[in-house]
Amino acid sequence: MRFSASSLNRWMACPKQAHFHDILDFPEQRHAKTAYGSCVHHALDEYNTNGDVDKAIEMFCDLWEDPSKIDQEITMWPPKTTWTELRDRGVACIQTFAEENRKEHRDVIASEHEFLVPFGDHTLSGFIDYLEVVGEGKDKELLVVDLKTSSRKPTHLELRMNVQFSVYLYASRQPEFWEGLENGEELYESFKDVPRRGIWYALWHNQRMDVGPREDVDNERLYRVALEVQRAIEQEVYIPNISGSNCIWCLYTSVCSAVIPIANHVEEARDARIR
Repeated sequence: MRFSASSLNRWMACPKQAHFHDILDFPEQRHAKTAYGSCVHHALDEYNTNGDVDKAIEMFCDLWEDPSKIDQEITMWPPKTTWTELRDRGVACIQTFAEENRKEHRDVIASEHEFLVPFGDHTLSGFIDYLEVVGEGKDKELLVVDLKTSSRKPTHLELRMNVQFSVYLYASRQPEFWEGLENGEELYESFKDVPRRGIWYALWHNQRMDVGPREDVDNERLYRVALEVQRAIEQEVYIPNISGSNCIWCLYTSVCSAVIPIANHVEEARDARIR
């Protein structure tokens, strides 16, 4: 079975949401902040590739003016959030990122890198925002960076247990990961024994957050997750997770029976007890 890093994230957040998205392929509501994040990512890919911040900002503004150019039709706006506010925030994020990460001072070996690697009886796929080399000699490291546009910063424990980065760091050690890159075989051999570091880049705060190490036990845990997801699909068991902000930000509230109808049932049961 094939699992993407984002699909495993969805399964961990809410199996019912993953069922709607990955199994049934239901149309989802398009959240403004999702479209905003996609526009920022496209612009920063332009910057990481060519180093032209003005062109990156121009690209962002053009896409934000019409997100349908990248298949992002907005149907859902969060309260007290405006188009202008997100435009200004996006421009500020790109400017700050460029100031702190000048292209000429960095060694970015891949941007928006897509991969597909074997994982036991399964395969893992995904996109990595960029790969950067830092340090030299014994101090050399390969940074696996994921750009995040959310204003919320995760805790260190959340980062340590983040499934998406477990996928990224495992995949980066497989020879198949480097296929599609220029001199991919050379790069694999060159970085085979180089330490990896996953970076959650919180753009709104301009902060690089280290996700912590990934070891054999993390790969084993990841494989167990894949097996449990496979079992859920085979047995067609998708239990909704209604904790935290899952339901508030979910893009399937219009079709999920765990959101609105359940309140009606509770009300009916209460009235029946009163009678």
